[in-house]
Amino acid sequence: MTRIPPRQPAHQSPRPPRLDESVAKFFRAQGQGYQARINHVLGTYAQMKIAELAITERKVDALLAARKAGLSEEAQMAAWQDTK
Repeated sequence: MTRIPPRQPAHQSPRPPRLDESVAKFFRAQGQGYQARINHVLGTYAQMKIAELAITERKVDALLAARKAGLSEEAQMAAWQDTK
């Protein structure tokens, strides 16, 4: 009887990422569920990077609006810094 491997859910990649051996050892040492922890860490990192991009985009929009309005460089920098 041939064993049929389980199908991957559509939202998962069939290939795991290549990790440095030290990283793999760190997560494996934490025991069962280490792959889920790796996925959680990578997902959290991706969300943080996406949030950074959104913040940067808002800051650039504020800066450009300040420039278009003819504000001074000081006011432009304030627009950048005040944007969250």
